[in-house]
Amino acid sequence: MAVETDRVNVWNRALSHDEIQQMSRCETDPQGSYISWNAGWTLKAVSFYDLPLQQFCQQKIGITYFFFPNVPDKTAHYICQALGTELPWARSMEELHTLQNVSVASYPNHDNCHANYWMSLTDIVQENVWSFPNGTLVDDIFWAPYEPNGLRYENCAALSRYGVADINCDMQIRCAVCTFYKQQRFSLLGICERELRNVYFVAYQRNISELLFIGYGEYHIMLEDMTWVWIDVVNNVTIARMEEVDPYFPMGKRWWNLEQEVCGQKHGRRQLMLSPCPPEHFTCDDATCIPIYQRCDLKYDCRDNSDEYECQLVDFSQVRMTSKRNASKCS
Repeated sequence: MAVETDRVNVWNRALSHDEIQQMSRCETDPQGSYISWNAGWTLKAVSFYDLPLQQFCQQKIGITYFFFPNVPDKTAHYICQALGTELPWARSMEELHTLQNVSVASYPNHDNCHANYWMSLTDIVQENVWSFPNGTLVDDIFWAPYEPNGLRYENCAALSRYGVADINCDMQIRCAVCTFYKQQRFSLLGICERELRNVYFVAYQRNISELLFIGYGEYHIMLEDMTWVWIDVVNNVTIARMEEVDPYFPMGKRWWNLEQEVCGQKHGRRQLMLSPCPPEHFTCDDATCIPIYQRCDLKYDCRDNSDEYECQLVDFSQVRMTSKRNASKCS
């Protein structure tokens, strides 16, 4: 039997949030005050080797793909951006073949995702000027033969077997492929949890078109009998069920019907936010992210304008200060 053990430390105090974060990012390697990994151990019949701190924390995951067949353009953009990534952008036939090979190997019985993929490009703003959703212009597009050919009626782009084609945004369905270069962490906000392990989730796809959010603690968010549920898998309890919305995914701000007490609320509707956004960012209602300083700045930065909802403005009118010997007065 082979077992690997590393970094066992015990403290006689509670570690601070900053200390835990620094350790998790491999920025520090503190030793326990009660039990220390580097002292007091007698090794018997074990092999010992010292691994550099940065190598110890290095994660070699590789690229991960989530496939969602037969979706319209707006749903495709929403899914990938709400998962913290984008639709694919292939610059050559080689990159296109990589997507095709992954799809065929992963899901051989779903040919809709073997060739026809939505891309993140559009020329809706200006005809024949193609750009990404963030406004970055693109001109090195490897068009399929006789493309683009749709004039002003075909403003979206898709990857076909022979290259990029312009197609109608509203009349077509294609496969959405979300590409992850690192594991994305999600936060479930509005649940009054003190422990971060019950706030954080990771998204997984076990079968094509499926989506599952597994928490660091005892919570899962999953599709059960065609309804999104938030469950406590340790106690086998359903906490809430998500209401119908289009598209029907839990990312972003959603209404849930409680079956267990949350934040002192025993039942009824409660609005929760499943967010992919990093710290110092505001989560728009559609789960896209903007820097926090753009919240309530009197201009719309979220696509759904939600960054300017429920803002309160303080008007500092002109103040004149006068002084007297024993008193001061503002007028």
